[in-house]
Amino acid sequence: MSGRVKMNPIPRLVFDTSSLTTGYQTMDADGLANEVQIFKMINDSTVAVDVSFDGLVDHEYIPAGGAFILDLTANAEGDLSAFSLATQIFLKGSGAGVGNVYAIGYSQRRQ
Repeated sequence: MSGRVKMNPIPRLVFDTSSLTTGYQTMDADGLANEVQIFKMINDSTVAVDVSFDGLVDHEYIPAGGAFILDLTANAEGDLSAFSLATQIFLKGSGAGVGNVYAIGYSQRRQ
């Protein structure tokens, strides 16, 4: 499939780690504002965080000052994989920290 691809950023999600606990908490009750093909999380805080996409299982780990990038468009042919609209992102850690965790996403649409 050929054609032009349009990149659309979604609103950034922010979680203040001063309220981080040892149990999973959602970053935003509404979840992702759109389907997302390129996804990045930045941990600009003093504590490491575990990331879950179901609130039960540890899916990713981001150390303090670290980042996680997932590009579902890499080497893609045909239909693009994506996180679904309203996908929830959950965080937990060893306790409260100082600073924020950011979730940033981009949605691609073929035109």
